Amino acid sequence: MGEARKISYWTIAVFAVAAVYWHLSSELLAGLFSFFVLDLTYKRLSRVLPRAAALWTSLAAFLVSSVFFAWMLVVFVKLSVTRVPEMISIVLPRLNALAASYGLSMPGSLEDLRAVIMSAVMEHAQALTTTSGVLTREIFEILVSILVAILYHLSAFRKERAWAKAEPMGGFLDSFLSEFSERVRIFVGGFETIFRIQILLAAFRCAVLAIFLLVTRLPWMHFLLVATFLLSVIPIVGAFTSSALILTAAFTGSFHAALVTLVFLLILHQAEYLIYSRLAGTGFALPTWIILLGLLIGEKCMGLAGLILAPVVIHYLREEMRRAPDAAAAG
Repeated sequence: MGEARKISYWTIAVFAVAAVYWHLSSELLAGLFSFFVLDLTYKRLSRVLPRAAALWTSLAAFLVSSVFFAWMLVVFVKLSVTRVPEMISIVLPRLNALAASYGLSMPGSLEDLRAVIMSAVMEHAQALTTTSGVLTREIFEILVSILVAILYHLSAFRKERAWAKAEPMGGFLDSFLSEFSERVRIFVGGFETIFRIQILLAAFRCAVLAIFLLVTRLPWMHFLLVATFLLSVIPIVGAFTSSALILTAAFTGSFHAALVTLVFLLILHQAEYLIYSRLAGTGFALPTWIILLGLLIGEKCMGLAGLILAPVVIHYLREEMRRAPDAAAAG
């Protein structure tokens, strides 16, 4: 059993290095999220349904929720294509006029700025066209990671049935699979905690912003709320991106409205920072500075996905170190 545990640690380490080296952040997140939804739904349903019925119902619920989130993403993209250019076309002349009123000059004319923006858009469009094969491959890899999560969930159910029937354990391979499953269980537990925190923050942010938008009557409220909910799942970066959209929408009204919105968003960001740090620190029983340091390292290693996964990795390492003295004593 000791050797099986050691090999399970090395296997997790190899997977972690491979995920960073081959840039498998999107695939890793897709697999973790899929398993999280499947496992959580199954545990809830198994309290009121037979286990087999709970298994297939959880799988059906996962497919339905996947379609819903895909639809939300499509709606967001469609709204972005129409709303963002509208915002820019209104904001750019006002920025130019505001700069002129204070005796400042914009870097180049308004037409030059528009030309730069259009050039950047065309550049990205061309890059997407030339890398369509890479994008297709990444989508395929994400689908494979989701399939792996589903198959792992089904295998965990079969193992649970085998334990319930008191079937004898096999040799070294079964011991290794048991230890590896324990490593995965700890990691997924941390992911479940941080994902719940992000959902709570997204719900809090949407509720506060909905009230603010209704009071201030800012335009494009539907688009801003959808963008806020989807982007708020991404720690820090998503909140700043949605805030930039809200501030741009406010500036289409008046400078006074933009100033009020800026002050409101600064206060909201401070509140979210405190709430996130407190919830993450309490949920993982770790100091806030460790969480923030992990976010910095995670972003450097895996980008946006690293921001989401950093607290999860910290939680996993803490749990493994907690178990290490017991293992040493047992040995």
